[in-house]
Amino acid sequence: MKEDGQLGNMKSWLGAVNYMWGRPGVFRKLLPSYFKFYSPRFHPWNHDARGLVEKAKKKWLGDWG
Repeated sequence: MKEDGQLGNMKSWLGAVNYMWGRPGVFRKLLPSYFKFYSPRFHPWNHDARGLVEKAKKKWLGDWG
């Protein structure tokens, strides 16, 4: 922003804050998962991620996986 001369441009800052925290908002969507992860009752084995693992294997390994 400094290179573009936008460091003091409040409209740009508000746009960025809205993108991150507004609706739907990048961070706003992540907060529920973030808090679940840091819950004392969280354990990865309690969440079935086999579908995601298979999808990743197909994407990254193709016929090798």
